[in-house]
Amino acid sequence: MVVLFAHNILIAILLCVFKIGLTQKISNFNVKYVDKEISTPYRIGCDNFEPTFLKIYIEKLITAQKSIDELSSLLKNVSYSKYSSGIDVRTKLIIFYRKSKKQTTICLDSLEAIFINGKPIKKNKKLYAFINLIIRNK
Repeated sequence: MVVLFAHNILIAILLCVFKIGLTQKISNFNVKYVDKEISTPYRIGCDNFEPTFLKIYIEKLITAQKSIDELSSLLKNVSYSKYSSGIDVRTKLIIFYRKSKKQTTICLDSLEAIFINGKPIKKNKKLYAFINLIIRNK
């Protein structure tokens, strides 16, 4: 019983820390992506995205304030999920903050699953659509 209570408190603290991190001022963000239709024999995790797709991923650095403001706004409405079926990453976004060396990593698959710093979030169609719009705008 005590272990379960301590576990729940730890999860609550971690979620608060992630929320605080997501409300810092963003200076820019980097998007790396591959075609969503690329097939692999196994799921690609967020940490394995770059080595797996090293020679084929496309990278964009986003510095436009309008895009930064939109991303900041969308991240304020993120809710974390306790459940996950895993992720097969095709897009990776790294957020850089002003006055901080901290980074936030967002990974997406082709089925609208989103993980932030390795944690699954509840389905967020607006965030998913925004990141895909950034990819399509060349």
